[in-house]
Amino acid sequence: MSQEWLLYNGRPIASALVLAHDSELKRLRALTPAAAPIGVVVGDPAYDRMLASRQLRMHYRQALAVEPHQKLIVLCTTWSHRSLLGSWPELFRELVACLPRDEYRLAGLIHPNVWHGHGALQVKTWLADARRAGLTLIGPTEGWQAVLLAADLIVGDFGATTCYGASQDLPVLLAAFPDAEVAADSVGECLGALAPRLNRYETLRTQIESTLEDHQLGRFAPVRELMSSHPGAAIERLRALCYRHLCLSVPDTAPVTPVIPPELVTIPRPEILADHLTCTPTGPAEYTIERYPAGIAIDRATADHLDRAFLVVHENHPQRSLLNEAPVVLVTSPAAGQDPETVLDAVLRRLPAAQVVALTSGTNQVISTRRGHRIILRGSDIGMAAGMVYEWLLTGTSELPGEWDIITGRKRTTFVLGDFRDAS
Repeated sequence: MSQEWLLYNGRPIASALVLAHDSELKRLRALTPAAAPIGVVVGDPAYDRMLASRQLRMHYRQALAVEPHQKLIVLCTTWSHRSLLGSWPELFRELVACLPRDEYRLAGLIHPNVWHGHGALQVKTWLADARRAGLTLIGPTEGWQAVLLAADLIVGDFGATTCYGASQDLPVLLAAFPDAEVAADSVGECLGALAPRLNRYETLRTQIESTLEDHQLGRFAPVRELMSSHPGAAIERLRALCYRHLCLSVPDTAPVTPVIPPELVTIPRPEILADHLTCTPTGPAEYTIERYPAGIAIDRATADHLDRAFLVVHENHPQRSLLNEAPVVLVTSPAAGQDPETVLDAVLRRLPAAQVVALTSGTNQVISTRRGHRIILRGSDIGMAAGMVYEWLLTGTSELPGEWDIITGRKRTTFVLGDFRDAS
């Protein structure tokens, strides 16, 4: 809205300045009166696309591999050193590391200026460990609206993307918000007055959970009102403006506002190959497990789960130091002609720290321990099965139950003992 962006030698640069809301035209008249004649309020086509696509929320969640019992946390950052990425870049990996991955999924939306200013390779390198641990990073051009529509909570800053999320009445936590530098009477200022702030000196998980629990529908209605003066009509008004400048008549056919296809956010998710796992007995033949991605450089003082967790690492993890210290190692399924027990014995010889090694063979989880146990379990998750067996070793319980349940968040998984041998 300022003169240096809109005027040259005191005259407007553009033929028309497209605005989303009547309040923006009012601000333009106050800040740069010479540009007021070119201001045209048409609404917001990006916002209208979200309105047209809201019914696809569950399809977007499916495309992002968010399970029904999981919460999707979306981190939104604009550009500049005052943004979330500019002022608190560690937050991406800190949130990935402190939230149980069976209960939460995380996605990142980074402003196109960051992608184009630093390059895709640099952006992906900055967040490489967080991406290996499960962060889904959306590209700079398409798909961001779908991710917002799929979200359960936004962690953002003063950028437009956070405002779009708030306009959908989603819970919002502000991780970066320079109050003095946000335009007065703008939608950003409105958001800053309504949204709670994330405190980097308090437990992140507690703040996430509290925000999800305390959110009241309608909290961000004032933000939604400031997004567009003509919701649903931006394409029609923008088309009419363009045809006027071309000195052509507007076509009789109705303009279209296409929905956002779920395919735009169908991004292959890398397999998570290392976890800090906690395994707590919660009943007869029942354990509660939480898995926090490992291999992320974070302040251990803010990660209290590490005090009671043990490492579960796949043998293909690229960070070999993790593999060398892990008491539980997951092994690649045997190739044709390989005997599962021979493969597991070789891993035990190769990795002295390993106490439990496990692989999937057909529909079974085959597990060996350094104490000589040979165990076959029927169940769907090798990491949870191996972690439970290691917890069994630690507690010194005499017998494995024939059947037991593992609880992760709101999900219950049953394992059945197929065979047990004690070679010791």
